[in-house]
Amino acid sequence: MDAANIKRIWSISDRLALLRPGVAADALRSSRRSNHAIAKQGREQGSDTHRKRIQNILVKQDVVAQAMVLFTDGPGEAEDDAFEAFITTHKTHEEEGLPGSHGTPSSNTDDEHKEQRVEFWADYWNTLVYSAMGDLDLGSIGRDFLGWTSLYDGKEIDKNEMNEWLDETIKTIVDLCAGEASHVLEIGTGSGMILFNIISEVQSYVGLEMSPTAVSFIKEVLESKENLTDKIHMLLGTAADLSSLQIPTEPDLVVINSVAQYFPTQQYLLGVIEAIGNIPSVNRAFIGDVRSLALCNEFLFSKAIHDLGDKATSRELRSAMSTSAQREMELLIDPGFFTALPDRLAGLVQHVEILPKCMKANNELSRFRYGVVIHFNRQSDATLAVRGIDAANGERLDFVSEGLDMEALYQRLQASPSDTLLVSNIPNVKTSVDSRLYAIATGLEGSDDDGYDIQSPGWIPAARRAAERRPAMSTLELLDVAHRSGYRVVMSAARQFSQRGGLDAIFYKGHDIMTKNSGEEHAGGLTRFRFPTDHAGRDMDTLTTHPMRLQAKRTIVERLKQSLQAELPVHLVPRQIHVVEELPKLGTDQDHSYACQMRLF
Repeated sequence: MDAANIKRIWSISDRLALLRPGVAADALRSSRRSNHAIAKQGREQGSDTHRKRIQNILVKQDVVAQAMVLFTDGPGEAEDDAFEAFITTHKTHEEEGLPGSHGTPSSNTDDEHKEQRVEFWADYWNTLVYSAMGDLDLGSIGRDFLGWTSLYDGKEIDKNEMNEWLDETIKTIVDLCAGEASHVLEIGTGSGMILFNIISEVQSYVGLEMSPTAVSFIKEVLESKENLTDKIHMLLGTAADLSSLQIPTEPDLVVINSVAQYFPTQQYLLGVIEAIGNIPSVNRAFIGDVRSLALCNEFLFSKAIHDLGDKATSRELRSAMSTSAQREMELLIDPGFFTALPDRLAGLVQHVEILPKCMKANNELSRFRYGVVIHFNRQSDATLAVRGIDAANGERLDFVSEGLDMEALYQRLQASPSDTLLVSNIPNVKTSVDSRLYAIATGLEGSDDDGYDIQSPGWIPAARRAAERRPAMSTLELLDVAHRSGYRVVMSAARQFSQRGGLDAIFYKGHDIMTKNSGEEHAGGLTRFRFPTDHAGRDMDTLTTHPMRLQAKRTIVERLKQSLQAELPVHLVPRQIHVVEELPKLGTDQDHSYACQMRLF
C-alpha cells in the first residue's frame, strides 16, 4: 500500500465515549455550579435561533437521521462561545462502516477494510519499527524493547520498568506452560521477546508473524543458536490465516501478547479466538497487555494532566482528552468482552480469567492494561477446576462500604472463620487517583467534588492529595496480606467498568490440585474461581472501540462541515460534529458547556 492510500484510509479522527452509559445527563445537570451562570444564561437564550438554524441545515443532509446542536459557552466572554452538533445517521449508512441500530457494516466493505487495516499495520511495523532490527546487539535479543514508547510523550519507557513488565508477562506464560502445556503457538512474534524468554521452558515454539523483516530477523538469530533450530518454527502470516495454516506442532497454549490492539474489529478478534479454540490440541490462550476500554477515560484524563500540568482547568483537560482521542487508532477492549465469551462461544470457551498487572512500576502498562486467560472446553484437560463462591460457605466483603484499608483487611482475614472470602470493590492504587480526579472533573454520579472549583487553576493538587488519602491497594499488597494471614489469593480485574478500576480478590485456604515440582500445584492447574462480572445487559458493541468506523465518520463530518460553511457565517459553524448512535436525552436544566462530556470516539 502506498503512502497516499495509507493517509487516505487511516487519517483517523473520532471520539471514545468519555462517559459511561447513563451518566451524561447527570454530568450535564451538575454543571449548574458555574460562576458565570447569569451571563451564560443570557448568551444561551440568544443562541436558540442559531441552534435551530444549524439543526435544520443538518437534518436536510441525506446522511443525517437526527441532529442536536448544543450551545457551548466558553469560560469568558461571548467570543469563547461555540456550538457543538450531535448527529445520528440513517441505517443505510452502515454500508459505509458507520454504526446503525446494531453497528454492523456490510460484509463486503467490512472484509475490504479489515484487509486494508491489517496491511496498514504490517507496513507500519515492517518499515517504521522493525527496519531497525538489523542494528540490534545480539546481547539484547529478547530484551531489546524495540518500538516500546510511551503513549504519554512518545519517549522510550524506562528500561527497568520494561524489564519488570516483561518478567511479569513471562512468569504468567511459563506458569501456564507448567506441566502439560509446553507446546506454544505465538501470534505476533515481533523481535522475539516472548520467544527467547520462554524457549527453555517449552518443548516447541511456533511463531506466526506478519512482518517479513521480523521473520527474517528471527531466522538469522536462530542460525547462531543451532540447538534451537528444531525447536522453533517461524511462519509468515496474520491471525486471520490461522485456520488455513499447516501448524508443524500440536500447540496446547496460544499466546497473543501486546498484539490484540492492532486487530481491526471486535468480530475479527472474536474470529481469532474461535479459530484458536478450534485447534483440537489447544487448551488455553493467553492474551496479554490488553488496552482497557473500561479505563480509557482515566487514561485520557491522566495524559491530559501530564500534558497541561496541575494548573489546568476541567474544561482545558476535557479539550485535551478530545485531542488525544482523535489520534487513537487501536482496538481498546473492555474486560466484559472476554467474560462474555462462555456465553457467546458456548461449548467452546469454558472459563475466562481477567488478570490485573502485578508490578511495582507505576506506568501506563501497569495501570491501564490487563491480561486474559481463556480456557477452552476440553474433556482431556483435567487440570481445570472452576469454583464459585457459595454464600453459605464463603464470606463476602465490600472493601469500600466496609471502610477497609490494608491493615483492617489483614485483621478481618485473621479473625475470619471462613476458608474462602470474596473481597470486592478494592480500589486499585495504580488507578484510584486517576479515577477520582476524573470523576470530580466530570461530575460523575457519586463523585462528591468536595467543593473544588474545577474551572479554576490549581484544583488538581488539593484533589490529588485528598484522593491519595483514600484507602487503596495494589496487587502486590494483596499478595502480601494473603501471605501474612495464611491465605492464598486470586485476583480479578473483570469489573473494571462497574468498579471504576476496582479489583476483586478471593482469599482461600487449602491446597491446589497440582504443582509443577511436587505434583500439588502450578498455575496451569491452580483452582480457578468464577469471579463476578459486569457484562450482563450491556450491548456487545460497546465493549470495544471500532477503529474501522472512524474514517467513515470523519468523512461524513467533513462533508457536513462543508455544507454548513456554505450556508452559515464562520462563527455559527459548529466547532465539533459528533456522529453518535443515539442523541443524548437531556433535561431542561442542562448546561450545554458540558457537551464535550458526550463526545464519542
